[in-house]
Amino acid sequence: MIWTPLAYLDPGSGSLFLQLLLGGIAGVAVLGKLLWQRIVSALGIRSGSPQTNAASLQKTDREQE
Repeated sequence: MIWTPLAYLDPGSGSLFLQLLLGGIAGVAVLGKLLWQRIVSALGIRSGSPQTNAASLQKTDREQE
């Protein structure tokens, strides 16, 4: 006797798997960006945010006047 599986994947299942895949990729991308920012910050390559850099530039301009 030959046994055939009776599994069925409807379009909704395919959509669910696609969303799972795309969500996983997006999650890994966000995690990678956060980790990269921590690594760069820890090594001191880029210090602070652009807002703090702009504030420090304004302070140095006032000191020179």
